[in-house]
Formats: sequence, structure tokens, C-alpha cells
Amino acid sequence: MSGAIEFDEKEAAETERSYLTADIVATRAGVMELLAPGPGKRVLDVGSGPGLLLRDIAGAVGRRGLAAGIDISESMVAIARHRCRDLTNVEIATGDATALPWPDAHFDRAVSTQVYEYVPDLAAALAELDRVLKPGGRAVIMATDADTILFNSRDNETAARIREAWPRHCARPFLPRELPQLLGEAGFSVIDHRVHVILNREFTPDNFGYHMARSMSVYAAKQGRISKDEGKAWVASLDRMSRDGGFFFSMNRYLFVATKRPPTA
Repeated sequence: MSGAIEFDEKEAAETERSYLTADIVATRAGVMELLAPGPGKRVLDVGSGPGLLLRDIAGAVGRRGLAAGIDISESMVAIARHRCRDLTNVEIATGDATALPWPDAHFDRAVSTQVYEYVPDLAAALAELDRVLKPGGRAVIMATDADTILFNSRDNETAARIREAWPRHCARPFLPRELPQLLGEAGFSVIDHRVHVILNREFTPDNFGYHMARSMSVYAAKQGRISKDEGKAWVASLDRMSRDGGFFFSMNRYLFVATKRPPTA
């Protein structure tokens, strides 16, 4: 789609920095708890990005298991391969979620975090997920609803234009609302659901809200909704608010745990 973010080397590096914040470290811990990748399991990470979750999975499944990742961005794949270069139980492919390069019923578990929002043909992607999982296999999917991204702002006009632009950055910016039904139609049973809230009161590189503000303002400028100078001024105003005690950022990430239904007789 025309407004979608392209993860080139610069964007991939910025994404990696944001994923190293304590907020996203805590998010990954929650994902791992739901995924429960035990020793010897084969686990697929759809949209493995910079490989942080993939490396955690590799440690959990051990040398007899497999942590497999796939990402459409060659820049992301390069970062992930470098991060996992010392692990013999990791394999990473460049490819699309709608055409997974593994055989049927190959995996015990699968995970996809903040990826399916970017897939226009989600039905095809979920069909592929169903195909590569064993019957009864578990999938953990996490997605953000764009309407839950909140900033306190002293420049409400600029903030509104940034907020209005952001949903165009992906194919399905409100995916959590429809995901349970889509999973059911794809052959899964949703067995659990959670919400993970990220909330920051300080505007620093150690917090995810800092990276979201920068990404959203840059994207809005590229879309012509604000100028670059307006974006820089808005980010600077958030920094001042942080020093005055007025900064606030919050967003909700929704997690769904599903199992692949066995074939009907």
C-alpha cells in the first residue's frame, strides 16, 4: 500500500533501538510466557525483525529444538542473523508471511508480534500459519490498535494531524478488533487474550514513547500532513513537557493465544 512504512537500513536500526527499551523487553517477556516454548520444540517467529525474540526462543527450546524466523525486510534479517550468529538452533529466512518456506505441520509453536497489521492479504497469511503448525499447535499473536496511542500535547493541532496520518502506515491499524474472528475463520480456536499497556511519564530514549513520537512525526511529514519543522517542534515540546512533569504516553498491545483445530473427520 502507498502509505506503508518500508523497513530500510535506517528504519530497521531505529526499530531495533526501540525494541531494546525496557517497555519492549517487558512485552517480550509477556509474549514468551504465553508462547511457552519448551525444550525440543520447533517454534516459528513470523516477522522476526531484529531477532531479539528469536534469540529468547532459541534459548528456551535448546539445542534439540528449532527457532525459525522470517522477515520481509533484508535489513532486519541481516540484523537478526548477526544477533543469532553464535546459535546453531536458529534459521532465518527472508520472505513473506503469505508464503512460508517450511513444510506442513513443521512447528509446535508460532508467534507474530506487530506484523500482521502490515499484511494486506491477512487471510492468506493466517492460512499459511495454520498450514505450518501441527494440529493442536499454539500461536501467539500481538497487535496494536492505533486508536489507543495517546500523547499529552501542548500543540493539539499538530498532534491531531500526526495522529490522523499514522493509521495509513499499515494495512490494518485496528487489527485487534477483528483478529479473533479472523483466527476462527482460519481454523484456530482462541483460548486466551490479554492486553499489555505501555505507559511512560518521561520522554527519554530509554522509553518506547520517545521512539513512537519520533517515528510518528517523521511519518506524518513524509505523508505531507505536517512539515519537518513542525514535527521537530512537536518532539521538542514533548521533551520540555517531560522536564516540566507533564509528559504522558500510553498505548495498548493486544495478545491472542490460539490453537490449531484438528482436522474434522
